[in-house]
Amino acid sequence: MISAPTMARAAGCSYRQLDHWVRNGILVPAVGAHGSGTQRRWSAAQVPLVRLVTRLSALGAPATVLRRAVETAGDLDARTFLFVTLDGTVTAPDDFAVAEGYVVDVEAIMPVQRELVA
Repeated sequence: MISAPTMARAAGCSYRQLDHWVRNGILVPAVGAHGSGTQRRWSAAQVPLVRLVTRLSALGAPATVLRRAVETAGDLDARTFLFVTLDGTVTAPDDFAVAEGYVVDVEAIMPVQRELVA
């Protein structure tokens, strides 16, 4: 399990930003904090998803898009690129030409997970 500060570093976001996403229901840690003095814990498998949220946020995606992207991301290992529509639905690259949205390079997300797991 990974601590929240370690997850923030691995995902390229600040601890405050990660905390904001959790408090607003965009991301859910593997183990939630239960009162004062306890910490949220994350699984290594969640790193790519948190990196996806970090990248979309950096591109200016609103919270509704971030939330929907998390819900529809599925298996990030099975894709090379993700296309996230303006409503946050994660789809295959075939949809690039038919809709507006965000393109995310999965290769830029996945190596971090492999480093943490190895």
